[in-house]
Amino acid sequence: MSILGFTGRSAGFLLGVVLVAQSALCEAKTIAEGLVIVPENKLPQQAQQQGLAMDLHLVNPATLYLYIEQDNGRQIAIFDVSDPGRIKFKKLSEINAPAAFDFVQPAGQSLEMIRYRDGRGTAIIDLSKPKEPVLKAVGAATNSCYIVPVAENKTNTQSPPAPQDYEVIEPLASHAIAIVKGVVQQQTDESNGTTYLLGTQGLTVIRNIGAERKLAATAPHWTNTIDDK
Repeated sequence: MSILGFTGRSAGFLLGVVLVAQSALCEAKTIAEGLVIVPENKLPQQAQQQGLAMDLHLVNPATLYLYIEQDNGRQIAIFDVSDPGRIKFKKLSEINAPAAFDFVQPAGQSLEMIRYRDGRGTAIIDLSKPKEPVLKAVGAATNSCYIVPVAENKTNTQSPPAPQDYEVIEPLASHAIAIVKGVVQQQTDESNGTTYLLGTQGLTVIRNIGAERKLAATAPHWTNTIDDK
């Protein structure tokens, strides 16, 4: 399963909307049963800066970090949000990206793909050291291809979201090597690298043969059902 469910796509964090069980935490304001708003001035000072993008990253089963892009991509503010009632600032890390960016999706273990907002393309942020994010060019971190939305629709308020085109990006290539039209949902099998794109014309499967061969060398043969002949 993809970790896309952990990935944030807006700067709404500055509203400080947090679900907690007790309204006493963080001097928050209860607006409805079970719903508490924690304003920015009740959060760590570093959360009171404007940010354009953010990303949730599961460091380990008990630790969840929130990364906020700030200062037009020059720095990332890192917060421990494992307990939403006690959000902790961890570090302000300089990455000196050349432009503001959006987090797109995971690109491998502890890797996040970003897309620059000025149109210059994509890059990778390496989170293998959670408090020391490192900016890398696409292709510098891994030899895998990347499967990402062609562009994020900031005005898309439909529920569910409208279909979106996806592109397959090869490391160091100057353009996409394939485009899948009208995708409504994406799922990735992290064990073998297979990505499933469900679109308006049906299902597209993108296989990672290198990952499959590596898995086959260390795992028993898989069958779809016990009735396969």
